[in-house]
Amino acid sequence: MNSLSLSNFEFLFYGNQYFLHSEANLDDFSLKLNHSKTEVSNFIKTQMGDSFIELLNKNRINYFKELLKSKHHETFTIEALSQMSGFNNRQSMYNSFKKYEGCSPSDYINYL
Repeated sequence: MNSLSLSNFEFLFYGNQYFLHSEANLDDFSLKLNHSKTEVSNFIKTQMGDSFIELLNKNRINYFKELLKSKHHETFTIEALSQMSGFNNRQSMYNSFKKYEGCSPSDYINYL
């Protein structure tokens, strides 16, 4: 089996916005890359310095913030924006947002 390339990883994860899929998981992602879970997990840890879940959530929060910056919160609820960003529920988005941004989405909106 050949080694996992950064370009293949980036194409699937970023190019195809895999992180926005609410059902995204390491098993499925590894299968799509045609590599073992261990290989993919180690690759992410080495290349990105994060676990798969951390990488998913960081990218989902960044996407969520882009939606907020483009004023989507004026048309959609935070719940809807959370789902658009790949989160299964509002609470997991809030927890991740607080972890990576240090404030709530509502506070963030007020700063915009």
